[in-house]
Amino acid sequence: MSTGNVLSELRRSWATAAALWRQRPVRERVGVGLALGLLVAALVWTLLLAPALQLWRSAPQKEAAALQRLERIQALAAEHDALQRLPRLPRATTVERLRAALAQSVGTSGRIEVQGDRAVVTLSEAPADGLARLLTQARERAHVLPVQAKLERAATPGLARWSGTLGFALSEE
Repeated sequence: MSTGNVLSELRRSWATAAALWRQRPVRERVGVGLALGLLVAALVWTLLLAPALQLWRSAPQKEAAALQRLERIQALAAEHDALQRLPRLPRATTVERLRAALAQSVGTSGRIEVQGDRAVVTLSEAPADGLARLLTQARERAHVLPVQAKLERAATPGLARWSGTLGFALSEE
């Protein structure tokens, strides 16, 4: 079948369908038209309008979450910059301040050993809040951050306690 024959066949089929459509009662044609209109409206709503409306409604929450993440990243960057600007303390001062922070924050639950260019803090069932204070004081007073950590939560019922080691890099003398 050639293209011309296919087109002429389609035209005849369309003409037949149109003639049959015109023979139907007006009431039936109106009903089918309304049904088709409702179907098209439902498709437009489902495929185009509902997703756009949902996106529009959720935009403020997504924007607020993105702004919170951005603020957190900026705060971390500012903290990083502040830590980078801290003066390097002599090794003896750093170790002294780490010892003081250890005694003040975890008491007898921790001990410190200096091994070459590292200070290794060993914790034995240290309370979680004490560990947090130790890390804060190490950063703020001794100007060091842990470069290695191997901690496990102790199997003590009740309060959270931690055991393990923290390694701090010491400055060259």
